[in-house]
Amino acid sequence: MADKTFHDLHPHADRPKWVLRSAWIFGILILVALILIVLRLGELQNFVQLAEQARPLWLVTAAFLQILTYVSVASAWRATLTRTGHPVSLIRLVPLGLGKLFTDQAIPSAGMSGNILVARGLSRRGVPAHLVMAALLVNIIGYYIAYLIMVLVTLSILRAHYHVHPALLSAFTTLAVLAIGFPTLIVWLKRRSSRPLPSILQRLHFSDFLMRSIREVPSGILRDPVLIFKNTCFEAGVFLLDVVTLWVVLFSIGQDVSILVPFVCFIAASVAATVSPFPVGLGTFEAVAVATFGMLGVQIEVALTATLLLRGFTFWLPMLPGLVLAQRVIGGKGRS
Repeated sequence: MADKTFHDLHPHADRPKWVLRSAWIFGILILVALILIVLRLGELQNFVQLAEQARPLWLVTAAFLQILTYVSVASAWRATLTRTGHPVSLIRLVPLGLGKLFTDQAIPSAGMSGNILVARGLSRRGVPAHLVMAALLVNIIGYYIAYLIMVLVTLSILRAHYHVHPALLSAFTTLAVLAIGFPTLIVWLKRRSSRPLPSILQRLHFSDFLMRSIREVPSGILRDPVLIFKNTCFEAGVFLLDVVTLWVVLFSIGQDVSILVPFVCFIAASVAATVSPFPVGLGTFEAVAVATFGMLGVQIEVALTATLLLRGFTFWLPMLPGLVLAQRVIGGKGRS
């Protein structure tokens, strides 16, 4: 089951390595260009002052909030596994939470890459194949519902108080289509699981595996409103914890702003990063975050400093443990 999951579902399993390397290089170049532009527009002395006044207690708080994101996403899987009569302790699932959130950022695939890692990790923890798929499919539905709610709230705030740039609106629309399309497709396929797929879906290289997996999911799981609500809440918790992390980072450098400011900036940047072809949305996330901060009246030096600090907590610091865990799970080493 684990090997099939990786080869049948992974969107980059057969992609040449140079493609991903090129994406990383272009993303890094965009990020470097952004930093140089901001440094030129701003004052280097202001960056130095912001760095010097960073308060360690707030930074420790930010790190703790990021640990809670791994707990939140792991709690979503645990809710489904408990509902299906195969509970797994939260402690054993939290490392997979770290691996999933890291992999989702490292490999651009609209949130699907991390699910490959989770499928293998759950299989190694003794979870039957049909329950692995149940946990993943319910979580995917909850994730996109939560994401859609965040996007709609952000769009409402922007439309009510600020101008929405057409490019950002296009990214929001794309994400909304994904957020509605994925859960709808899963539920629709479950209802017609005994009938052949439409020809357009049969062309997908993982269509046969997807249908086998959906047929194995226990009847009623995908229509359990309480379970889907729990998964949605836990996934929404991940978004909100990231938002609060950005808010705390702003406090750490002496910026007292409304929680709506980091909320709008983070969700807007996350949407841009999700639809971006670059790993971790390199450059894209930072550029949109800084631009949105600027639109909301935050100084450009503050915007870049806060954004880079956030990325340090959400990606760069977890990179080493995330890489090690992903390699162990996908490479077949140990029980993770």
